[in-house]
Amino acid sequence: MLTNERYEHLFDADELAVIKAHVPWTRRFRSETTRYGDLDIDLVEWTRENSQKLVLKPNDDYGGHGIYIGWNSTSDEWNAAIETALADGDYLVQERVKTAKENFPMLIGDGKWQMAEQLVDLDPLLFMGKVGSAFTRLASNELANVTAGGGMVPTFIISKK
Repeated sequence: MLTNERYEHLFDADELAVIKAHVPWTRRFRSETTRYGDLDIDLVEWTRENSQKLVLKPNDDYGGHGIYIGWNSTSDEWNAAIETALADGDYLVQERVKTAKENFPMLIGDGKWQMAEQLVDLDPLLFMGKVGSAFTRLASNELANVTAGGGMVPTFIISKK
């Protein structure tokens, strides 16, 4: 709803600017015409042609179940994902959000460790408009969900007293 042109009239200019800056383009995945930027698109065909920047995911699920990552899929896998999503009827298609990757120490066995690149999913928790804590996950693949192989890690917020 936030990124769909059909609902722009519900928001003022400042709200639309914030949405554009912080919310990835998202549509309920179905056979329809919609807008992407300044283009009118056939959503299914456009999704088929733009796998490198899209994710298909269930509207009502958790833990990374049923998520198809376009840029990690072959053409056949992506086409099968599209058919699965259409048959299910309750999927979203969402534009890729670039995620941060950083090197972290990882135990590799026998008390040894090495630095390994990890995807960082940092979700600040706000209380009364101020960051009070954060929920942080690391993953060696594109999904940071714990059930998909990601791990929760402690987060320390350091500030001067």
